[in-house]
Amino acid sequence: MKHPKFSIICPAFNHEKYVAWFIDSVLAQTVSDWELVIVDDCSSDNTAKIIKSYADKRIKFIQHKINGGINAAINTGVENASGDIWVMVASDDVMYPNALEKIGDAFDSNPNTVAVYCNLDVIDENNNPRTDVVMPELKNRSRASFLHDAFMYGNILYGPGMSMRAKVAKNMFPATPANCIYQDYIQNIQLLIMGDVFVLPEKVIKYRVTHDQKNISAAGFSTQMRCILETDSLMDTFFDIKDVDLLKDMFEKEIKETGITIKKSGDIKYFLGRMAMLSHNDARKTWGFHQIMESYNVDRTRLFKEYDFQFRDLVALVKLFQPSEYARKYKKYKNLFNLMLVVSVMLLLTSIIGVIL
Repeated sequence: MKHPKFSIICPAFNHEKYVAWFIDSVLAQTVSDWELVIVDDCSSDNTAKIIKSYADKRIKFIQHKINGGINAAINTGVENASGDIWVMVASDDVMYPNALEKIGDAFDSNPNTVAVYCNLDVIDENNNPRTDVVMPELKNRSRASFLHDAFMYGNILYGPGMSMRAKVAKNMFPATPANCIYQDYIQNIQLLIMGDVFVLPEKVIKYRVTHDQKNISAAGFSTQMRCILETDSLMDTFFDIKDVDLLKDMFEKEIKETGITIKKSGDIKYFLGRMAMLSHNDARKTWGFHQIMESYNVDRTRLFKEYDFQFRDLVALVKLFQPSEYARKYKKYKNLFNLMLVVSVMLLLTSIIGVIL
């Protein structure tokens, strides 16, 4: 097999109902210069059997003996990919026939672009369109703007169909196997740090969202907790930014409004901590506070000299946290307990007075 232009890297896990649809959509591509590297992450259903039923030589099939998670599967895919462009698609999604063609054209037309993203159509478990699930439209904008929103708010680029130049992206791997919720989020940040990205106006991927929502990113308590627990590793990714001017562009608005700035690359930890404290997310604020604490512990004299930041300012940062639901409930129950205590004391005093009289 000749060196392919595209390596479609596909993690697969318990997708026996969907994987044939996915592979068929790859076989139907309008370009043939591709390889499919599909990694089964120890499925317990017939996913592997279905994949093995395809005889196309462009399909590389690898099975994990131990369930390692989505990043472990992607790492295996990357290790076995030989294409110039890596395209990330899960085995329950579907590619439009012109997906690779459009992605390739975007890279050819934008030679300095490190990654290409696309907008998504949403389908259900039976390949029917889901008009009740709205995916906000992605539009092209500056790298600094993308990075700002990724830092302050959340994942602002879609994982399905995420494509990257192999010669650039290889430095991102192997990815940390333990991350699952923020897996593609972290990769988006890494790509944006490395260079410009381009968003296709066309929708070339059908993203599957089932009605039972059993996928790992489905909303629920477990997902919310994983988001909180993975926040530190997510935010640490921004330390890969070494360009002070890029940071100033990212946080131009916040610098103007607060007067908080950065003067040298050695102050990135302190500066990103201060910026995170301006987020509306308490987990990000907590991460930010810890960065400021560490910076203060290392060289509080420099922070005072360069940024007029001292201990009283560190203590005052707690005011930027909003009372959580738990804190409000605690206060509610504490007030109720205090009221009950007062009533009990009054009743006790009334009883004592009655005995005396």
